[in-house]
Amino acid sequence: MKQVRIIGTGQLNGPISVNKTILLEDNIANRLQGNDEAKLALLAVHFPGVKFNPRQISFTISQYREPKRKTIKAKQKVKKEKKQLSFGTIISFILLLPFKLVWWVLKFLWSRR
Repeated sequence: MKQVRIIGTGQLNGPISVNKTILLEDNIANRLQGNDEAKLALLAVHFPGVKFNPRQISFTISQYREPKRKTIKAKQKVKKEKKQLSFGTIISFILLLPFKLVWWVLKFLWSRR
């Protein structure tokens, strides 16, 4: 496969700028070199109705390189150790529970306004 970049101008109710990159088979891309009829046929397919002067169009032919695909690694699950239930965590839960309840009630009332 070859990558063909077409740059130039054409005419259709005013100037049309052309800047397009297409992929072609090797034998078709090789026919474009020095063959104005092949260039005009290719342009007629990609730009219907546009009149071109083959001398005002530039064809740059290069070898196509497929972009490298990123490999996605499976995410490893991180095992979290459960915290031990201690006397301090129970006391802090009991002491902070009323404040949490008041906060939830205030948020609920505030969102209703």
